[in-house]
Amino acid sequence: MGQDLAALAAGQVSALTLHRDGGAWSVVPMSSHYEQDAVWGSGPADVWAGGGYSNGVLVGQLSRVARWDGAAWRESGYPFGARVLALGGSGSRDVWGVSLTAIWHFDGAWSAVPLPDSPASLLLDAVWSSGPDDVWLGGQDGVLYHEAGGRLSLVSDPGGRVFRFTGLWGSGPGDLWGVTSDGLVVRRSGAQP
Repeated sequence: MGQDLAALAAGQVSALTLHRDGGAWSVVPMSSHYEQDAVWGSGPADVWAGGGYSNGVLVGQLSRVARWDGAAWRESGYPFGARVLALGGSGSRDVWGVSLTAIWHFDGAWSAVPLPDSPASLLLDAVWSSGPDDVWLGGQDGVLYHEAGGRLSLVSDPGGRVFRFTGLWGSGPGDLWGVTSDGLVVRRSGAQP
């Protein structure tokens, strides 16, 4: 991607979508009155934006995910019932989305990802993937889920502290960084669970 960046700015009932190609920022028109909470892309012609419209509440709202194909934004047929809080993936046919109530995966069509039996909260706010067999999902109470080889498993929180992951990133398999709601930056390195 080089210097190609995308950004979202949310207002009360509208969104501003911006693109930077290494020079200046430019506005990219998006025909939506939804607030955008998440942006992710694998290249300049494959950018995903998600969010919803909730009138100030997170339950019972409308949701959407749109995809930039290099020329225009197109609705993706996203089936979430709740607001999209995070998007991530490793390619145009490996996109992950999370909401308050579900985890979804796009491989040409959206499908629900079943959760393992777990006492953990489902409120997820972060997604990061190094590839199709290395996906991390993080959220409330320091919860981390890891998907590898088609199997989603709960991973214990780093350090035993209670916090909420608000962002995840890594440099590759075995190296995961997280930022939390209380200002921590944590790192998980080494063998995968």
